[in-house]
Amino acid sequence: MRVLDFGPGSSIEGFENYQNQFVYLVSGPDVAPEYQGFQLATDQAGLYVDFRDFDYVTRVTGGNFGDYVFTGDGNDVLNGGGGDDFLIGGGGNDVLEGGRGSNSFDGGTGTNTLSYEHFDAPSLGGTLGVIINMESGSASDGESSLVQDTFSNIANVRGSQYGDIISGDAQNNVIEGGVDVDSLTGGDGIDTLSFEHSSDGVIVDLQEGFGSGGDAEGETYGSFENILGSTTDDALYGDGGANTLNGNGGNDELYGRDGNDRLVIGNSPVKVDGGEGTDLLFILRDSTVALTDTSFTGLASIEKIYVRDGASLTMTGVDIGAKLYSQSVADGGSTITGTDGADRIAAGKGNDVIAGGRGGDSLFGGAGADTFVFAAGDGRDVIRKFDAINDTIDLSALGGDTDGLDVRSFHGGDSTLITLAHEFGPTDKIILLDVAFGSLTEGSFIL
Repeated sequence: MRVLDFGPGSSIEGFENYQNQFVYLVSGPDVAPEYQGFQLATDQAGLYVDFRDFDYVTRVTGGNFGDYVFTGDGNDVLNGGGGDDFLIGGGGNDVLEGGRGSNSFDGGTGTNTLSYEHFDAPSLGGTLGVIINMESGSASDGESSLVQDTFSNIANVRGSQYGDIISGDAQNNVIEGGVDVDSLTGGDGIDTLSFEHSSDGVIVDLQEGFGSGGDAEGETYGSFENILGSTTDDALYGDGGANTLNGNGGNDELYGRDGNDRLVIGNSPVKVDGGEGTDLLFILRDSTVALTDTSFTGLASIEKIYVRDGASLTMTGVDIGAKLYSQSVADGGSTITGTDGADRIAAGKGNDVIAGGRGGDSLFGGAGADTFVFAAGDGRDVIRKFDAINDTIDLSALGGDTDGLDVRSFHGGDSTLITLAHEFGPTDKIILLDVAFGSLTEGSFIL
């Protein structure tokens, strides 16, 4: 066995001297991160290479002969190249790529993916893709039988650029067919049909079992519960069960139908309809979403809306109250503007900005330094869990006109009543529940 120890300043070369030998790689304490990709010698006999102690390896590509490659605890990409290879992912969430030859793949621990996205059918004299059976742990090309792979510890599969036949197992699989017309079956777990890499938008219907547009064109599906759409404009339809429909960006249409569904958006949607059941809407992290009265087939079809950390949600022209919850993290923050109805809006763990909008709203502070924004005509709102030390009331929308502002004790001195009287229009009120008047300072207000 040869042992190669790469410390600071080392170069990675000379694999041609180690054909038919076991090479064990040891990383130095400060190996630079640029040493992330390894191309094994393409014109030498098979290598036995162990990267398990090499911290920065992210991609290993084998040569044209049979290689044995082991990686460590990172999220690695392993491609055997040509030959009959044996690839072991170790720890982490790894991607193991199939190609020519009959290969053996072991994902190791973690949530691992078997990918044939670089499978080249014409080089094998064919036009079809791969046949993958996750239950039996086997994969083969559709025509020549030159590819006869076996695999274990694989949860997810990505097909080729040709027509594939893929069936899942009892795990919760994520299956992506890729380009061309595929036949995909989920299996017994809670499975996700993915179009993450489709360059065009897709229309996918789980109840009818068919798709069109983009990578979904002409495909058939069965036994899937969830859909991950493309990054462009999709139309995703659930079935009678509990579905998660993730638009994944773009101006999407999401229809949950029956069941307790989860709808996920990262952009302003064309339409969101949870259907029957208790349905939830999630706003993706760091996204900006504007919902209007035309966004919903009745807001009543969505029972709760969750806004992930860094996201901004504005609801305009919606007159039915909603239940909205920030999922901000410590040192993070979300921005939520409610409807024209009676909303319930709760801050998260971060520094959130919350505007109830019109209507009598119930607002809740969280663990961070939250800002509650008010404007003329917002009505009578109640704020619970307001932190007099860290939270603020933002009245800057009044333009500095504080003539009608009155702050006084309320409810026997246990709470505070803020009155905003206007020359024209009704008086607005803000109640800080369980916050004594004396605990407020000038810093409690933004004027």
